[in-house]
Amino acid sequence: MMRGWLLLGLCVSTQAWAQDYRACKELFVSPLAAKVESTNASGSAWDEGSSADPELTAMAVDVEGASPVVIGPKQEDASVLLWNSLFLEETRSGAWLPVGVGGSLHLLLTDSDEGPSDFIGAFSVTVPESLAQTGTAFILTSSTGTQQMPLTLRVSATDGKRTCAGLEKAGPVRYELPAPMFTARVDNGLFEKIRGAQRCKAGSTQRECKPESYDVLYTPELLKDTWVTLVSGGPFAGTPGKFFAVAFGIEPVRRQVAYVGRCDAVKKAPALGETLACVLGNKATLISLEKGKPKTRAANARELEALKEPPADAPAESTPSP
Repeated sequence: MMRGWLLLGLCVSTQAWAQDYRACKELFVSPLAAKVESTNASGSAWDEGSSADPELTAMAVDVEGASPVVIGPKQEDASVLLWNSLFLEETRSGAWLPVGVGGSLHLLLTDSDEGPSDFIGAFSVTVPESLAQTGTAFILTSSTGTQQMPLTLRVSATDGKRTCAGLEKAGPVRYELPAPMFTARVDNGLFEKIRGAQRCKAGSTQRECKPESYDVLYTPELLKDTWVTLVSGGPFAGTPGKFFAVAFGIEPVRRQVAYVGRCDAVKKAPALGETLACVLGNKATLISLEKGKPKTRAANARELEALKEPPADAPAESTPSP
């Protein structure tokens, strides 16, 4: 597992801003995703008959008077943790911490029970220099110790409502994502399209109508020169296959949603060129980007045969997982 922060490979905002965010005396730190092993280091279950109840705290290092702050509220009986979407939204997760560019954070993931909490994993990260220009940095790290667990964070000069202390104002933050992929909770805009396709009623508590039932993967690995947002969830009771949403691009304002519906898997076959396929049973819907516009159509018999051949250099199925 890669430690520290990854080199940032994609800028999805082209607006220029000369502000140097080193002036920030605090930054908004919010967890995106983490994954917890099903058992503890000794091989025993975290809780009797269930998964852990993870809670994430963070504290600025070498800052006088700093204290631990819960930035990832407890998620009961969970192993895959998805606190926030990639983009800033209304959320109960995250907190302003007294840390700046080049500063360090110590994070602690615990199994939060009524009694003493059990240790799950500890993380140490440094705010990358890139934040001085972009206003936002994404960090992928893993826990120390024998049970290495992945954690992704967003560190930003704004929480979407106000600017960090030390700046009178801030220009638009830029989102630069590390390749080859990044995981987070599905954002509100895309989830509303999923809710519509799933015919979810307001206030519905059905599993398919909850954002935490879906994983989202941002990756440039599926199509050449194109970042793809791939959401998957399920399978859900009473419906065939899983539920997928495929969009070209990642930024909510600019991305183009190409497909929302059920598939056994989303595949790419070399024989079909730069095309994805939603395969469901013995049928498939081809998904492509033509002249800058998303297109979908039913696969013919020849194309269905081509989809039976797994790619030589890529997995046959594309399913997000943190």
